[in-house]
Amino acid sequence: MLTVTVICFGNTKIHQDLDRIVQCPTHKDILCNSTNELVIKKPSEEKTSINETSASEPVISESSENESTEKETSEKKPKLYDVMFFSERSQRCRYHLKTLKSCGKPDCSVGYLRKIIDLLGSATHTLDVCIFSLTCQFLREAIFAARERGVGVRFITNDSTMTNAGTTVLKYFLEDIRIQCRDSPIYLMHHKFCVIDNRILITGSANWTLSAFFGNCENIIITDDSEIVQKFQDEFTKLWCHFEQRS
Repeated sequence: MLTVTVICFGNTKIHQDLDRIVQCPTHKDILCNSTNELVIKKPSEEKTSINETSASEPVISESSENESTEKETSEKKPKLYDVMFFSERSQRCRYHLKTLKSCGKPDCSVGYLRKIIDLLGSATHTLDVCIFSLTCQFLREAIFAARERGVGVRFITNDSTMTNAGTTVLKYFLEDIRIQCRDSPIYLMHHKFCVIDNRILITGSANWTLSAFFGNCENIIITDDSEIVQKFQDEFTKLWCHFEQRS
């Protein structure tokens, strides 16, 4: 605000002129205080809001950034995550094993087995199986069916699995499948896992046997978590190369 001091020496006309200026509607920015100081209000400067941006600059809202982050997180988040537990109670479902249909119970061992079979059936490119013992007919057939579809199947097991009595059927089903065995008389190849198309992992304590699914206390985890799957895929490749060099 600009202040102009006017000194009057009793001149009535000057006072009258000042009164007219103050009272004039076109001079709303001019005031006169009681000490004969003429006060002229300076026009306020236009302030630019800190939120205003140039039209040429792209505006990225916080909500857009959050949506982008949430989308990236959801893409990385595993879409498949199953945990299966088997015990002596699993024997109750063995009576409908031939149907390969779940009885509807959340812990139906036949339903669990059906899910594993379906996952093996979903393989389109590769199927890497690393199992200490494989005697379950349904899983053998699922592996063989994958090979018949043109899926690249590799099988790692322990040498004792291939030499034990009763493995004739296994050898028949795996005849056209590449196999690597650990033949150490002391140490075992005791893994139980399978990687499907380098995107799905099946792993746990259970061998692929009926006794594991219907009686033993076992567990199986199924996931498509890319970081976990890749670690198992790398382990399979390492074992495959190691046993191949020693064969």
